[in-house]
Amino acid sequence: MDRSALDLSAFRDFPSQEVGHAVPRLSINEKGMLSMNTAFRKAVGSARAFRGMYTEDGSRLLFLSDREPNIRFSPANATGRNRALADILKKLGYKFPVLYTMEESKADHVWVGTCQEIMPPPAPPVAMKAKRQRRSAKGETA
Repeated sequence: MDRSALDLSAFRDFPSQEVGHAVPRLSINEKGMLSMNTAFRKAVGSARAFRGMYTEDGSRLLFLSDREPNIRFSPANATGRNRALADILKKLGYKFPVLYTMEESKADHVWVGTCQEIMPPPAPPVAMKAKRQRRSAKGETA
C-alpha cells in the first residue's frame, strides 16, 4: 500500500502508556516467587527483610520493617519465596501472577499492598434496574 494514499487525519494516536515502573509493585507467581519491581526496590532501599502479613481474602498485604522478619528478599534481585502464600492465593481464586500496588506509611514503618485484581462488580446499567423493577412489580400483582 502506498503511504501517500493514506489519509492520516482519519487516524488517532494511541493513548499514552502508564509508566508502571514508577509505581512500587510486588508480584507473586504460582511457584511462590515474590518480586519487587524497580520502584519498590528503590523505595525500600537496602531493607530486604520484613514481617509479611495478608488479609483473609488476600486482597491486601503488609510488610512491616520493625518486626521479626518472616520474608527475606535477595539483595541482588529483590526476590523472595513463599510457596505457602501462593497456595493460599490460589485456593482463594487468584490468577497468577498476582500484582500488588505498594504504598508506604513511614509513621507506621509499614508497606501496604493492594491487589489490582480485586475490584467490585460493575453496577448494572440504569435501564436494567428499571426493567427488573417493572418485572418485580408485575410479579407482585399476579
